[in-house]
Amino acid sequence: MYIFIDESGTGSKVGHATVAIVYLEVSNRSRFDSGYKKILRDLKLDSFHWAEHGWKVRQKFINKILDLDFIYKVALFENPVNINDMYDSVFQQLITERNIKNIYIDGKKQKWYERKLKMILRDKDIKISKLKSIRKENTYGGIQLADSIAGLTRYNIDNSNSPDASILIKRLKRRNKLFIEYKFQSIKNPALKRGQLSK
Repeated sequence: MYIFIDESGTGSKVGHATVAIVYLEVSNRSRFDSGYKKILRDLKLDSFHWAEHGWKVRQKFINKILDLDFIYKVALFENPVNINDMYDSVFQQLITERNIKNIYIDGKKQKWYERKLKMILRDKDIKISKLKSIRKENTYGGIQLADSIAGLTRYNIDNSNSPDASILIKRLKRRNKLFIEYKFQSIKNPALKRGQLSK
């Protein structure tokens, strides 16, 4: 199993302060990568990043990735006070599998982010060598997809009246792509599980 982790909202300075962290699971990376590259070719894109595209392209992208073999978990934080504590809580909840081959994160993250994740892996007796920091995320479809789902999820929460985002979220759920959602109300309040969908 290959894991890709990315998030949306940590850089927000104004307006809503929801943070969505996506933990994407892929069983067969070769097959996933092949299917993902075909989607990009069909859309005439070199790569896909949620913030860089309008809704027409976003909708086409999400509709096409529904046929890829993956599932994801998502952790949601509303107005996190301490980002360090937030990640500690999130990683403890999300990382539960034992058969992880590699965990991929965006190489542009700050060093403390990687250190925090390594600490959690040690606590769970997972070799830290399995953690890979990707410097050229454009070549990793899993990171792009995790980024996209995080962006969609956060947008759906912060813009609850938007039918565009709501429709795409429902399609992901209907296709059993969302495995579990964690809702964190505060650091002191334990995570509340919502919307668990088994395969």
